[in-house]
Amino acid sequence: MRQTIITMGKIHSEISKNQKALSETFSDCADLVMETISAGITGQQEVLLVFFDGLSDKKFISEYIITPLLREALLPRLTEALKGKAATLEAGRVFAARTQLTDDTDSVQEEILLGNCIVFLEGCDKCLIVSATGIPKRSISEPENKKNIRGPRDGFNENLQDNTALIRGKIRSPKLKTMTMTVGSVTRTKICVFHIEGIASEDMFDRIVENLKEIDIKSVLASGYIQNELEQRQRTIFPQIEATERPDEACAALLQGRVIVVVDSTPFTLIIPGLFKSMLSSTEDYYESGWKQNLFLTLRIFAMVFTALLPAFYIAIVDYNPEFVSEKIISFITASRRQVPFSAFFELLLIEFIFEIILEAGVRLPSKLAFTVGIVGTIVLGQAVADANFVNLTSVIIVAVTAVLVFVIPNYSVALTVRIGKFIFMTAAYLAGFFGVAVAFLVTLTCICDMENFGIEYLYPFVDSVNKLHNIRRDDNGHDNL
Repeated sequence: MRQTIITMGKIHSEISKNQKALSETFSDCADLVMETISAGITGQQEVLLVFFDGLSDKKFISEYIITPLLREALLPRLTEALKGKAATLEAGRVFAARTQLTDDTDSVQEEILLGNCIVFLEGCDKCLIVSATGIPKRSISEPENKKNIRGPRDGFNENLQDNTALIRGKIRSPKLKTMTMTVGSVTRTKICVFHIEGIASEDMFDRIVENLKEIDIKSVLASGYIQNELEQRQRTIFPQIEATERPDEACAALLQGRVIVVVDSTPFTLIIPGLFKSMLSSTEDYYESGWKQNLFLTLRIFAMVFTALLPAFYIAIVDYNPEFVSEKIISFITASRRQVPFSAFFELLLIEFIFEIILEAGVRLPSKLAFTVGIVGTIVLGQAVADANFVNLTSVIIVAVTAVLVFVIPNYSVALTVRIGKFIFMTAAYLAGFFGVAVAFLVTLTCICDMENFGIEYLYPFVDSVNKLHNIRRDDNGHDNL
């Protein structure tokens, strides 16, 4: 959504007035460069160059802007373009770069903040915007969070142009449409919305764009800011939007008929709408046959269910319904818990709390320290807690199993939701045993079945939906199946 920024007034024909206005607008900006040069061989024409040091490529400005301005032959063409005597700026071909002629002061300020160079000519009430962006960026590399065995190794980086080029390079079709907008009243972050015409539902695309335009926040430093704003309206703990740093995954979503939102300054691209099946599917699944995809999807669903319910089942069996299991198992659990002073609920709550702390510490610390913390936390601290009889061996095994199962889930947001849901089911088991777990599970399943995400059912294709997605490998011929 385009925000209004401080205006500098109209562009004057005297460059000294433009320089003064820009100095007031960008006051206390030590990295703003406003350089006045005498253009032409005889130096008869004053020219003002304005750009931010660090955002603009100074070497490019020196070679392709300042050096040509010192030539006598360039001035007549530049003067004609700025005074509007040329039909278009391209007719004059002033510089060897993308150029734009403008008299809009808002555009001038915005282009300066984007890293472009502004050229003011004495006696002209228009200015020239020259593309000279030189923002430092990370090269395209393999994604850190989603390693792959098969498929391309390239990943999104923090540069918007690089990310859009990666998508364009994989889907070479004029039907791939883009729409740009600015979000954040202070950061003025650019975003680019992709969809494929004829595949994506126009109604769904319009709803997504409308929601994006309604976002009214100060800053957008990463795609997570936009994701939070859109998901807050759904009022559910289940993720409604996917985030990926893999171009092949984003392109697969586009070919299904979904919408991609690329945000400047972040390597994570948003896939809207996010669906339950796609969040549990790995990118590797696209390179395998159908029955293998279904097999691994089933495995991940079972892993998710066991992660959420296994601790709750243990609490329900120990505290409420021991008759549900054999006497040998109950005898073993009772013997192992003889020295434990806590109930099964508080026992599991303690060990789960310790595990979550270790997990968070491992994620936030540098990789070399994270390995050490994981070893110390799981072995030393876990053994100490067990030897002190705060927990029993069965609880440690259950927590260890659920800790491994949660990493089977490929989507971090879904894994985080399952980790939160695990505590909800544990509380339900503590209050009402298996009955409480059953009620909590049915309520959760009902909520998921009732969820709709921008016109598509959250559980699609497991349930029917009015709007459907497309097959990403071949023409559907009227059959819209994943």
